[in-house]
Amino acid sequence: MDDDSDGDGVINLSDISNLSVNSHQSQEISIYPNPVSDGYLHITAKQIISNITVYDISGKQMLNLDFPKEVFNLSLLPNGIYVFKFSSEDILQFRKIVINYILIPGGSSSR
Repeated sequence: MDDDSDGDGVINLSDISNLSVNSHQSQEISIYPNPVSDGYLHITAKQIISNITVYDISGKQMLNLDFPKEVFNLSLLPNGIYVFKFSSEDILQFRKIVINYILIPGGSSSR
């Protein structure tokens, strides 16, 4: 049985409609830059966010961030992919953030 919408035998992201987020929801939280290369992440939100929790790709909780601060120093986190969970009474959103410090010739990084 083919379980994808276009019948090609491959499940594509466009085939999974129940995981989509309405465009108005995703625009309420602004995150930049992504990827993070200098250790600092800027987050602004139109709604109240009570908690931001950061998880590594394996699901291990790495940080708990205080909001409404707008600039977060993530320099303690190594290069990798992280999931940010934004929560309050009214919202629960997850965003993928990539941390990729740029290596400078000579062995140091831009941190």
